[in-house]
Amino acid sequence: MRKNHIHIVTIALLLAACARDAEIKPAKPKQITAAAENPVLRHSSTYNEAEVIAALAVTVTDGTGLGAVLARNCWATELNRPRVREACVLAWATGNEDSPELDDILRQHGSQSRPLAIAVIRKGSPLKKLAFTELLALLAPLSSDPAWLRARAISAWLSANPDPDPARKQDLWEAVRLPDEVPDPASLGAAYSLASQLGLTWEEELINRYCIPHAAGISQVRCWRFLSALVNPGTHEGPDRKRVPFRPSVYESGWTLFARSFPERALLLEHFWR
Repeated sequence: MRKNHIHIVTIALLLAACARDAEIKPAKPKQITAAAENPVLRHSSTYNEAEVIAALAVTVTDGTGLGAVLARNCWATELNRPRVREACVLAWATGNEDSPELDDILRQHGSQSRPLAIAVIRKGSPLKKLAFTELLALLAPLSSDPAWLRARAISAWLSANPDPDPARKQDLWEAVRLPDEVPDPASLGAAYSLASQLGLTWEEELINRYCIPHAAGISQVRCWRFLSALVNPGTHEGPDRKRVPFRPSVYESGWTLFARSFPERALLLEHFWR
């Protein structure tokens, strides 16, 4: 039972850290003080693993993260409990406090585990300083995660390392690893944005992959699902309409099926095509 509890709170910590579209709000002073004074976090070695990770999960979900001093101390002292050690750094990475020392730790060890790789992506600053080979190594522990996480990491790295050579662009695109079946909307949208950022032919290939000219029925639904993932819900901006001249007709059976199955996404596309 104890192992199951540790597993559950670790997953909660990872999911909170991965929240892609959640608004990051500054932590309130009382929250920061409470985290710093929490005896479980101040003296983690005297508590069991499940208690420490649960306390760390709270700092993530309430928006405080873990302070740099406590995170550095945890990394230095929890050598025999790597799950606690990694969770401490991940909890720090979700907060707003900077630490060059912890940045260096993440750069050196980020590719060694999934929690540390997520911490690198969540923090951002150490990610942008990675060499190309270090970036590819960082993505390896995330191979079973949704494609959007890898695409997000690559896109952030490119913002600080623009215009790699064509061979490296190919390697980066292959690292996204979109599944053959229609992936989740977040992964589709992130992959399309990355394809545009890389500036080669993959943007058009993605459209051709999911939107077949003169499609009907389920094939139309597949295309609509793809296009809906490319539209920003806040601005209703999306791909260049000229790039998808063969979009399915809203008067055909595929649209009816799509609108019944995904009503919110259907409304989003209706706004986009106006």
